[in-house]
Amino acid sequence: MYIESYWGSYIGGTDDSLTLLSLLEDFEKDEIGLGEIFARTGLKALEERASSLRMTGDALRFTNREGLELNFYYAIDLIGDLAALHLECLRSGSVNLQDLDEGLEARNIRLTASSEEKEVLRAALLDFAEHAKEYDITEVMDETSLAEFREELKALRLELFES
Repeated sequence: MYIESYWGSYIGGTDDSLTLLSLLEDFEKDEIGLGEIFARTGLKALEERASSLRMTGDALRFTNREGLELNFYYAIDLIGDLAALHLECLRSGSVNLQDLDEGLEARNIRLTASSEEKEVLRAALLDFAEHAKEYDITEVMDETSLAEFREELKALRLELFES
């Protein structure tokens, strides 16, 4: 997997990552637009309000096919995971859900993005790089962890948008 160096710690290794994988598994198609994910999770509405990606609150959630509501705790976790998965799809063409979590069914999906959706990812990753201490995720991260997460997202942003 191309994103193996990113996936599994701060990116791909959180409760929000598991929720995202549940969402991706819940889609009944193999090509999924980021806009569909933004709309289904509430990220689109959150992103449209200035600086609201910094303070998630209880705005991000989705209801799966079985009627169970699942929450995302931190918007920046969701953004980082989506950016990594988008990079994997750009480099490898798709991503196998089982490569992300061995407990999932083997199924290749492809994340697609419009230029506007890519800009949402780019802008959010850049904002986090510049204002990490203003994000709600600081409530669960010490300064060292926050700095490491910031550097991982910075490297991901550079690879995704500047290489």
